[in-house]
Amino acid sequence: PGGVWEMNAGRSLKGKYYRIRTRQGEKTYEGLDPYASCVTGDAGLALIGVEKSEVAPAPVFGLSEAVIYEVHLRDLTMDPFSGVKARGKYLGAAQEGTSHPLSREIRTGLDHIAELGVNTVHILPFQDFENGDSASDYNWGYMPVNFNSPDGSYASDQTGPARVREAQAMISAFHKKGLKVVMDVVYNHTAETRSRVYNFNAMSMDYYYRVNGDGSYSNGSGCGNEFRTEAPMARRFLLDSLLHWVRDYGVDGFRFDLMGLIDQDTAEELARVLRAEKPDIIIYGEPWVAGRTPSRGVRKGTQRSKGFSVFNDRLRNALKGNVFDLGDLGYVQAAKNREAVMAGMKGSIDDFTDGPLESINYVSCHDNHTLWDRLELSLKDESLGNKVKMDKLANAVVLTSQGVPFLHAGEEFLRTKNGEDNSYNLPDEINRLDWTRKKLNLGVFEYYRELIALRKAHPAFRMKTAAEVRENMKFYEELGL
Repeated sequence: PGGVWEMNAGRSLKGKYYRIRTRQGEKTYEGLDPYASCVTGDAGLALIGVEKSEVAPAPVFGLSEAVIYEVHLRDLTMDPFSGVKARGKYLGAAQEGTSHPLSREIRTGLDHIAELGVNTVHILPFQDFENGDSASDYNWGYMPVNFNSPDGSYASDQTGPARVREAQAMISAFHKKGLKVVMDVVYNHTAETRSRVYNFNAMSMDYYYRVNGDGSYSNGSGCGNEFRTEAPMARRFLLDSLLHWVRDYGVDGFRFDLMGLIDQDTAEELARVLRAEKPDIIIYGEPWVAGRTPSRGVRKGTQRSKGFSVFNDRLRNALKGNVFDLGDLGYVQAAKNREAVMAGMKGSIDDFTDGPLESINYVSCHDNHTLWDRLELSLKDESLGNKVKMDKLANAVVLTSQGVPFLHAGEEFLRTKNGEDNSYNLPDEINRLDWTRKKLNLGVFEYYRELIALRKAHPAFRMKTAAEVRENMKFYEELGL
């Protein structure tokens, strides 16, 4: 009654595996329990009764203190010169004391992140995604399947509870280094279709997805469907899932992919629920979509005073040019867009925010070209020395602006992907962090490290309100100089 079912097996089922079968009308569907916390592959089995490991407590600090470092788990350790044993794995990311085997003074992996001085690590999706748990194929993880289980490709074993324990061990290791952990989450769509049933459609066909008038799935994600966050049980699932990661894994924040597909009411509720659970939690996302959608989702400006932040693509484009147009030069290449850069440096309080901490300031991320590749491609005839200066200037602006600074892993030693602008499924040779490059560009790394230390040492770079910014931050023009 009421759409709720329960079963009592009369005995402990700990250590047993299961799937769910439902009868809907004349059809029978089989899949995984969407709430399963440990699965063996996209269309595999769910494991019952996995014991959780204890996660070390996280550091406690406010959003104004955060310096975010975005990294993919494989990228961090897959370089043969990473010095890491479990390369590409949760335990590899957790390993301390690693260095370049030919240059022991060059720290790598987790120790490098701590040495750089950032205090928040944003990890690209490690919720179970469509890959068959294969560790041989590279993928960013933006095609999710089972939201409550870690992906098995990063675990030492794909058949049991290793993925749970090792993901918890990774987060615990980061906490012990004084680092908060932000999960990159993709609750806007799944890999499921009507013919490829994984979980949600096995429970209730089409309920969890937005359906157009002609019966087709709405596709504002560009990936085949949209999760119907406004539906009561879909919203309930999303909130329960987020709390699961906070409570069972000690996650300190979430970056929401395509937040424009999460309806505004759900976005505001998830911020309220998560802050009630963890007052210093970090919440931010992309305020845009990838295609047409009926959703009244998050856009730049709709986050005003709602308890979460959004990416500032206007500052990004002002600094280096529009990411979709290599011919468009920005402030660092051509001294253009000064007004837009100044607006971004003020935390966009005269643009789309109610306060600077609603703005995530960045110049590059996993999407599009790395900062160094953008400079190389847009200024082919410029000298190496000048391009290095432009690179430093770009993140000098990010790290001294009001708002929350965000760095793409490897920017601090001129990371390159050989000019590739969409490396989501390209080999490790393109995506991995090249630790020899840190040695070759050690001066750039030290510059970034000192900028981060400067920001952390001086509250002038970490104002919390629009009133503080207006009172204390002036440009030459405003002073009559």
